Amino acid sequence: MKNLAKAICEVMAAASHVQKTGQNAFHGYNYASDADLLRVIQPAMAKAGLAMIPAQVVQTDKALDKGKVQTDVHVQYMLVHTSGETLTIQALGRGIDKEDKGQYKAMTGALKYALRQTFLVPTGDDPEVHSDAHEDAPAAKRPPKKAAPKKAAPKKAAPKKAAPEPQVFETPPCPKCGGEMWDNSEKRRAGGKAPAYKCKAGVYDSQTRKTEGCDGKVWDAAKSGSLRRALKDADPYPDEEIPF
Repeated sequence: MKNLAKAICEVMAAASHVQKTGQNAFHGYNYASDADLLRVIQPAMAKAGLAMIPAQVVQTDKALDKGKVQTDVHVQYMLVHTSGETLTIQALGRGIDKEDKGQYKAMTGALKYALRQTFLVPTGDDPEVHSDAHEDAPAAKRPPKKAAPKKAAPKKAAPKKAAPEPQVFETPPCPKCGGEMWDNSEKRRAGGKAPAYKCKAGVYDSQTRKTEGCDGKVWDAAKSGSLRRALKDADPYPDEEIPF
C-alpha cells in the first residue's frame, strides 16, 4: 500500500480547496457541484496514477407524496494505482425526483462523498453552521424621536385596536425524506446560527464531522402553512445537486 498511500497524499496536496459555484435558491446556500470537485481532483488523480471505478451498487427506492421517489444507493468503489495496489471505498447517496433522475442524483452524491472523504477536500465552511454576513453586522442606531408639540384642544381618544393574534408556528416535514424534524425555530428567530429545523433521522458525529442518515434541514423559521406548502410543492434539490 506504500505506492497507493503516496499517490493519495499527492492528490490531497494538489486539491487543497474546491470553489463552490453551485447555488440553491430554494434554501439559500452555495454548494460544491460534482463539476467543481472533479475539476480539481481528476487532473491530480491522473498525475498521481490513480483511478476510481464503481465496483458494486445497491439501490433502494421509496415512494413519497405528489409522485416523488426517493432513491438511496450504497456504492462500493475500487481505488486503483498504476502499481497494482487497490483500496475499497464505500459511500452513500440519496436523490429525490418526480421523474427518472433520482438515481443520477444519488450516484452523483455518492461519488462526491467518496472523493471528498478519501482525499479530505475542504470546501471552505462547516456544513453544520450557517451564517450570513448581515447577522454579524451591528444594528443601526435609530435617531431619538422628537416630542410631539402640545395641542390646544385635546382630541378624543381613538378606539383601542384589537390585539393581533399570536403567530402560530409548526414543525415542517423534512424536505429530503419527509420525516419529523427537531424544532430549533425559537433560537433561530432569536439570532441563533443553527438551522431552525433539522431531520430527526440524522445523527451528527462531531469527531468525523459527518451526518449519518438523513441530513435534511430548514434554515429559517416561517409561519405554518406557507412553509409547509412551499416544501411540498418545490423540488429543493435540482438536477445533480447534493449539498456539501
